Amino acid sequence: MFEMPPQILHFAAWWTLLALVPLCWALRKDSALRRDERVYRLTFIVAPLMLGLIWLHGLLFDVEGVGGSRGLEAIALWFRPHALSFYRERHVELIAIAAPGVLMSLVLAYRGSKAIEHAWNRRTAAISFGLLMCAWLLLHRLPHALLELAQATGFRSLPALANADIQSIALALLLPLPAALLAYMFARQAVEAHPGHA
Repeated sequence: MFEMPPQILHFAAWWTLLALVPLCWALRKDSALRRDERVYRLTFIVAPLMLGLIWLHGLLFDVEGVGGSRGLEAIALWFRPHALSFYRERHVELIAIAAPGVLMSLVLAYRGSKAIEHAWNRRTAAISFGLLMCAWLLLHRLPHALLELAQATGFRSLPALANADIQSIALALLLPLPAALLAYMFARQAVEAHPGHA
């Protein structure tokens, strides 16, 4: 009998929590905010900030071995910190690798705050939010892979990298790329001029 790999189950569970549940909240009828406003805030503000949080989570927590775990054990492993010595010994690498993800998150949130004023298509914004959360979750492995690479090479030049290191980084970059590109395509559609206002 076919059994779903735990990694896929974990991904589906976290996507449900971070994407589907917020969208269900945003699309419900009873709230002080209109549904359009809620969806736009998720897409253009919350999604960029979640990039920073997921990036930092992949860098600062020890999630190795979570792929084969199930149930409550898997949830606990997702929030298992490294030993204190890990943060002391590698604080330079941690800061250097954390900076790009946090900076990109803030830039996207700033740009998103401007885009809200012109957004009109709630459906495409909702699709964009779901795809963005998918991309960020797929990107979760990248900061940890970069940290492993920094430890192995000491930030040396590209020729010093082993094939396994290059493949690990390339895979962590390429997996989320289609979802991210689709997400930004739908986000752009959500802010294009309304045909009825032309």
